[in-house]
Amino acid sequence: SGINPVPSVKTISLPPGICCPHLVTIRGGVHKPGEYPLRQGMTLMAVIARAGGLPPKVKKVEILRDKKEVIYDIRQIRPDGSNNPVLKDGDEVIVPD
Repeated sequence: SGINPVPSVKTISLPPGICCPHLVTIRGGVHKPGEYPLRQGMTLMAVIARAGGLPPKVKKVEILRDKKEVIYDIRQIRPDGSNNPVLKDGDEVIVPD
């Protein structure tokens, strides 16, 4: 009967970040608060830089992940970035005003 019971599926590849981007949110005392596309390996300091940096007096920021708060003292992040936290989809970074 002319009906093919096996559907034809075509797979296409898109560059990372094109479809359904994962997001992190940064709010509070940054110049450009909002949602930012999460790139693989994106760190806390990278998203802060994208949001325009921190006010001079800010020493600690908070990451809210899965309803848990973790506070980071940004003065303790090493220049080599070895302890710069990697962000995950849905993270919210809160910077004091």
